[in-house]
Amino acid sequence: MKYNIHYCTESYPDLPVQPPVGVENIWTIAKTGTALIITFNNVEVVNFLFADSHNNNCNPRWRGDVVDKITFRNNRNTASDFYRAGSDECPSFTVEGSTQGSWTTTPTGTTVTIECAADHILVGSETLLCQAGGSWSSDAPKCDKT
Repeated sequence: MKYNIHYCTESYPDLPVQPPVGVENIWTIAKTGTALIITFNNVEVVNFLFADSHNNNCNPRWRGDVVDKITFRNNRNTASDFYRAGSDECPSFTVEGSTQGSWTTTPTGTTVTIECAADHILVGSETLLCQAGGSWSSDAPKCDKT
């Protein structure tokens, strides 16, 4: 199996450790400020240090709180699946008619409470949890005018 880390690797190098065929596939992707670590069924298959990249854009693009795309391929002529390193924040959203209006990006583990203005009624969940991986626990509610 080959992999590519955009802005960091040349072409599609082989994974240093090849995952076995015919078993349940559990991938774990973790990113630190200096490296991208990929495990397959609890076996480390990539520990890529951004500073070791031939591309000068690798370290600035991947360090810190950046989430980017990683592509895996069985071979260079096969379409691939895309995997994303988990985000540590949820996207911003707006609830028209709420007392707060808009929420900026929110760290995972944070619960937000939506309150509607006096002349509006809440439709949907009053609270949303920013879950691991950067998704909200449910869709944003609406504040309908009464």
